[in-house]
Amino acid sequence: MVIRNAVNLEDEIRKVEKGDVFTHEPLSRHTWYAIGGPADFYCVPADLDDLRALVRVCRSANVGYFVLGKGSNLLVSDAGLRGVVINLSTSCSTTGLEETTVKAGAGVYIPKLVLECEREGLAGIEMFAGIPGTVGGA
Repeated sequence: MVIRNAVNLEDEIRKVEKGDVFTHEPLSRHTWYAIGGPADFYCVPADLDDLRALVRVCRSANVGYFVLGKGSNLLVSDAGLRGVVINLSTSCSTTGLEETTVKAGAGVYIPKLVLECEREGLAGIEMFAGIPGTVGGA
């Protein structure tokens, strides 16, 4: 994919994005094996509204996007990724516990979720304790 007018895309992204926006961000900084070339755009939406707005911009510009969690299950080429990489660690990192129901966003770190459930006396998720990723990746 070639982004024909990356400057305009960056302007559009920055108009809607309250979170962090980086250009040519090395993905090696965001993968467990510390490998991976640059992403055209690397965004960390501040909240769900921010995430929705960013996805709308990508879709309207016909630019691909890739959703990233902790990067524990990724091997990224040194050539990097074209388009927009969206990190969910902020916008989708909330959990909610109501009696025996657990709600967890895609960006929730699995070991953190296991510990929260344990503190609340909820069982059944402990088998995931050693998985080094997010709910979305699992």
